[in-house]
Amino acid sequence: MNDQTKTASAGDATTALGHFKDWSNYLLVTTVAAVGWVATEQNGREWLLDLAVWSFGISLLFGILTLALVPLVAQQLRSSDPSVYKVRACFTVLRSKKGAYLTQACRPQHILFMVGVVLYCLAVTRGQYLWIGVLVLLAGTLFLARYSTPEDGRDDCTAR
Repeated sequence: MNDQTKTASAGDATTALGHFKDWSNYLLVTTVAAVGWVATEQNGREWLLDLAVWSFGISLLFGILTLALVPLVAQQLRSSDPSVYKVRACFTVLRSKKGAYLTQACRPQHILFMVGVVLYCLAVTRGQYLWIGVLVLLAGTLFLARYSTPEDGRDDCTAR
C-alpha cells in the first residue's frame, strides 16, 4: 500500500475521535467560563462586551452540536474512511433524514470562540491599543509560519 491510498486503522480513527471529543469538551468548559467572565465585566465598551457574550454563546451551541455528533461518527465510522472528519453522520430530525460532518459544527464553534476573545480584548482596551494586538498577531503568524514545521523542512502533507 503506498502513501496515496493509506487509510487510518479503525483503532487510530477511534483514538483520534477520542482526542477530538476531549478537545471539544475542554473548549466547551472554557467557553462557559468565558461567558461568565465577560458577562460580569464592568469596565469596557458595553456593545463590544455584548457581542463577545453572543459570540461565546453561539460557540457554546455549536460545541453542544459537535459533541452530539461524536457518538454518531463513532458508530458510523468505517475502516475505509480516511479521517473522522470525512464521516457523514446520519441522523433523523422530526422524521427527516439529515447528515452532517464534524467540521460543520466544530469550525463555527472554534471561529466564534476566537471572535469572542478578540471582541473582549477590543472592549476592555477600548480600542486604544489596537496596534499592539495587530503587532502581536503579525509577529505570532510569522513565527508560526517559520518555526512550526519539522526541522528537516519536509512537508509530509504533500506526500500523502
